[in-house]
Amino acid sequence: MLSREVMPAPAKPQLRRLRLVLCGLAAALSLPALATPAAASSGVFSYYGGRVLGSPQVVQVLYGSGTYSSTVAGTVSPNIATFYTGILKSPYVDWLSEYNTPAAPNGTGQSIGRGAFAGRYQITPAVSGGTVDDTQVQTELKSQIAQGHLPSPALDAAGNPRTMYAVQFPHGLQVTQGGVGQALACAFHGAVAAGQTQEFYYTLIPDLEPQTPGGDGQCGGSSTFETETIVSSQQLLDVMTNPEGPLSSSATAPPTGWYDFNDGYDVADYCAAQAAAVYGSDGIAYMVTRGYSDQASNCVIEGPSVGDFSLTLQPVAQTLATGSEITYTVHTATTAGSPQALSLSVSGVPAGVSASLTPNTVTGGGSSTLTLAAAPGATTGTTTITVTGTAASGSHNATASLTVTARGASPSSIRNGGFESGSLSGWTVHGTATAVNSGAASGTWAAQLGSSTTATGSSSIAQSFTAPASTTGITYQYRMTCHDTVAHDWTTATLRDNTSRATLTMLRPRCITDSSYVTVAAPVISGHGYTLTIINRDDGNSSNPSWTLVDNVQLISTAPRGIVNGGFETANLFGWVTAGPSAAVVRGGAQAGLYALRLGSTVPSSGESTATQVFITPTGTSTLSYWYRMSCPDGVLYDWSSASLTDYTSGTTSAVQANTCSKDAAWVNVSAPLTAGHTYSLTLLSRDDGYPSDGSYTLFDSVTVH
Repeated sequence: MLSREVMPAPAKPQLRRLRLVLCGLAAALSLPALATPAAASSGVFSYYGGRVLGSPQVVQVLYGSGTYSSTVAGTVSPNIATFYTGILKSPYVDWLSEYNTPAAPNGTGQSIGRGAFAGRYQITPAVSGGTVDDTQVQTELKSQIAQGHLPSPALDAAGNPRTMYAVQFPHGLQVTQGGVGQALACAFHGAVAAGQTQEFYYTLIPDLEPQTPGGDGQCGGSSTFETETIVSSQQLLDVMTNPEGPLSSSATAPPTGWYDFNDGYDVADYCAAQAAAVYGSDGIAYMVTRGYSDQASNCVIEGPSVGDFSLTLQPVAQTLATGSEITYTVHTATTAGSPQALSLSVSGVPAGVSASLTPNTVTGGGSSTLTLAAAPGATTGTTTITVTGTAASGSHNATASLTVTARGASPSSIRNGGFESGSLSGWTVHGTATAVNSGAASGTWAAQLGSSTTATGSSSIAQSFTAPASTTGITYQYRMTCHDTVAHDWTTATLRDNTSRATLTMLRPRCITDSSYVTVAAPVISGHGYTLTIINRDDGNSSNPSWTLVDNVQLISTAPRGIVNGGFETANLFGWVTAGPSAAVVRGGAQAGLYALRLGSTVPSSGESTATQVFITPTGTSTLSYWYRMSCPDGVLYDWSSASLTDYTSGTTSAVQANTCSKDAAWVNVSAPLTAGHTYSLTLLSRDDGYPSDGSYTLFDSVTVH
């Protein structure tokens, strides 16, 4: 079990030193008797005037070379980096707002809220072999910060420290506490006062693999990773509510924050033997230590359920010709509590344009279609339309750009598709987008959506056009730089047929750093009016910005008919657009020929890996066929393979392969009917929940139309 965090015997009465988690010790050491403190109390815990860690920026520090557990130093999700990323933006920290501090002169006036993971760094310390003391670690952290090897401590607007360095050690390196000399088994946290650097906080967590003292089950967890997250979460809660405790000469005076004087506990110490699973913002369940809530009078992982939701409106920009209509999709999501009934309304619609929402009431997580129809005499120009969702918990808005043009105003070709004008003329711009004169696919200029620093939200460029005679397709090239995951950052593109009112997803949301430009193509029908929208989305985390370069947007006179590279014998993904954690062409084990497509990985990779191709069914063909072979040691509730087929001509989507989890000794054939001349999108999918012991993947081959 995970032992309570205890204080070592002080050198002087009332001297409160660095706090330890020592596995096997059952209770806190008793302190000399003190007078009853004059402190603000919310129940078990009292506030003594010190700071809290309001919006933590967590930096993971690998202390030197050596062997680390795969979940500490590896990149396969889940790992400690994804743990901090997901947990810091989850309800696990929301309930700590009950430990906000009062304003001066009685407190620091801080609010505790969600934070962010600020990256993983590996340092080369001066002392790294055998045994290292926490006083040496403090000195090393200050030195590494001064040399620029670690990011400097951050402050909030009021000058309060925000940075916690989560220091983790390789196997075989023993960690001791300064002045005590006792080896660290689980973890402890400390603080460094302002001086050589700004004030900052840190946690020290040794190797917790099974062969180590802390990994023998005493620190909690049924696996190494569970032990790591349980211990890390306990330290995180304690630092957020009492970060300056280690700097205090008295447990009952500033800079002590929230503290249980009677039992000698911090907020998570009280519940140290109680672990539970909580979902991070990445959708992964992590084992964490519960914290004590004075409001609930219990150990909790989340506060009382307070419902909340979000709205998005897609696409972010469209053009509407007078005498025609277009649609937007309103997406909703439940961000806290249980799904609520949401009442939707629209505003900002120009004169002569009618608007309808179908349905106008949805449950959180549902979607609605916004239809805009422009009368022949509608007011032209660009405006912002707003959809408002109202629920019991409050309301939220989502906006999109609408450009109304007179019928016939759409050009018959793409304007400035190579961006060689040195600008984005001809395009409707939303968010952060500009023309750049470096990194173009050809020529000198390209469009950049998003920023290499920070660009919060969706950035897009959009253009409406009418496909001229003999035109059969549209194509563009892009190259993305994505330092996050597709759950947070992505690029995507849609092609709206304003004549038939159908929307084709040219590029599914994708987050990957491309070494070269990727070509995307879609068919068009001569004489139809279209709106192309290309989007880059960034969640605004300054430590992992994402952006997309776009070039060579053009109409073409030939479009793909039938499946391109369905046997993958080009040894690459030519003709396919991939998304998710892992998609590759592999040699060997193919259904036919030498190569096959593998979605997912032979090691666990959390998320959905997909491969998509848009095609037109040639005359004389009526059947789609492909083969797959899955390796799935899990259950279909967690991992699966599937495939879907969207008919853009008829506006229907069908599941050609239901969710399947199997260990196939032989290849399995799947077929589906097609209609000649129709435009389709085939998406192949393999999903893995990322659990370390049962990774799943799927091989696909021989995708044909006949």
